[in-house]
Amino acid sequence: MKDNIIQVIKLVVVCVVAAAVLAMVYDITKEPIRIAIEQETIKAVKSVVTGYTDDMIIDTVTVTENGADFIIYTVKDEAGNIIGRSISTFSMNGYGGTMCFMLGVKSDNKISGIYVLSHKETPGLGTKMDLPLFKDQFLDKSLKNTIFKVKNDGGDIDAITSATITSRAVAEAIELGLIVLDKYFKNEKSDIEPDTLFLDKEEEVEDVN
Repeated sequence: MKDNIIQVIKLVVVCVVAAAVLAMVYDITKEPIRIAIEQETIKAVKSVVTGYTDDMIIDTVTVTENGADFIIYTVKDEAGNIIGRSISTFSMNGYGGTMCFMLGVKSDNKISGIYVLSHKETPGLGTKMDLPLFKDQFLDKSLKNTIFKVKNDGGDIDAITSATITSRAVAEAIELGLIVLDKYFKNEKSDIEPDTLFLDKEEEVEDVN
């Protein structure tokens, strides 16, 4: 009985120490992680908005659509003119699961760029979605002039060879982002209050059915 109590006490001590160590590691790493995520986000916005310069301002809003949160970034010059917008969008139907993107549009709501934020697609197949040969076909597309489905499904998008599932998911994510943007900024009108972010200048073969 005494031995059992001692073992229990040892186990409790180990758990307490482990929890304290994890808490300390979290406190040390949370700020660098936050900064890294912010820098990656800024890099993504820069890459998808045409005409972006370091002296521009980004207004951010978070909107909820069908239970999912979307962050929208509106890029303005020093005079307050809208240069373009970007939105973090996603699809849960990638071959490897959820895929996340930063989608950029120009003032006429046509696509200006796509930045892959995260994915778990097959190397050498699904990962080709990040190549210009695939991504560039979306440039200047909009909800008005494009059916965002692969051609095998009756749409306008050329699928990646042997990565149709990935291609479908990319098209789905892009269409979703455009729909959310269109809903919340139709005719440049919105009742959402933005937060302004001032940027620091220093700062496996897939199924093809």
